[in-house]
Amino acid sequence: MANNSNPGGVCAVIVTYNRLNLLKKCLEGVRSQTRPPDRIVVVNNASTDGTTEWLSSVPGVNVLNQANSGSSGGQGAGFCWARDHGCAWIWCCDDDVRPKPDALARMLDVGTRHQACILTLKQFDDGAVQQLKNYFCPLTAKRLNRPPVMVEPGVESVNFGNFEGMLIPRRVVDAIGIPDRRFFVCGDDIIYGFLASRTGPVLLHREPLFDKLVPRPPAKPKWKGPRLRMTDFQVYFFSRNRWLCLKILKEAGTLKPGAYLQYFKVSLQEAIYILLFDKSKIKRLELLASGFIDALQNRWGGGRLIPSALVSGTQPA
Repeated sequence: MANNSNPGGVCAVIVTYNRLNLLKKCLEGVRSQTRPPDRIVVVNNASTDGTTEWLSSVPGVNVLNQANSGSSGGQGAGFCWARDHGCAWIWCCDDDVRPKPDALARMLDVGTRHQACILTLKQFDDGAVQQLKNYFCPLTAKRLNRPPVMVEPGVESVNFGNFEGMLIPRRVVDAIGIPDRRFFVCGDDIIYGFLASRTGPVLLHREPLFDKLVPRPPAKPKWKGPRLRMTDFQVYFFSRNRWLCLKILKEAGTLKPGAYLQYFKVSLQEAIYILLFDKSKIKRLELLASGFIDALQNRWGGGRLIPSALVSGTQPA
């Protein structure tokens, strides 16, 4: 059970939208930790599948019901709640992951010793481990693999984030603010981890401490270009938010001009991929182009896919 009387400690933040069955498994895992979080906040992004009603009957959980603001807006709301209640650590969870019983204890041990953000790998139900490229290039916004920099056995220094289980010390939120709600989904956690890495260590726990509650994505057709994630959301938001990443890196003073050419190269490769392999060619090409147009017009948040969640402006404090 969460100890809501502790003014510091760890606050678990779970963001959910219309995945009640997964949320129940995630919350069960969070509440069953050998070292339970001191507070639990569930941010409900206007679910319509019975989540709101079910959460109203769950004891020991703080619930924030709000309009759908995506992953970034949901995490931001949870971060604000944890910050306003004086929590020392924020433990991010999406509703489609479940922590192993000793996940928080092990992450908190490493995080406390290094005063660092900690993220971890996930494991699918078939035993496969979700792999991550271990470097975010601040010159180009590309994800790359480089020789690992180990700070201790099983713990690697990185410069990106992942909100599926990331443990964040309060000092980071005080230094860089809450996640940027302009992203809505896709890329918000990578950028947040990069900004965090400029204030102190960000570490990757190489042993998977979370279970992924959704099936492993099927293999994509073999070809030399990038492997586009084939859902409407992913086509649109990856196209748009890559530009937002470039914008943020330019403001941070790290971006090199050639990154814009790389953006158009990747977009062209993805267009070719759609033409070769996608059954909804016209729709997906329109979404790919719309992502770029909306980025130029500063149409953030839900963009044209969820106009009611439209936001503009800069990174919130």
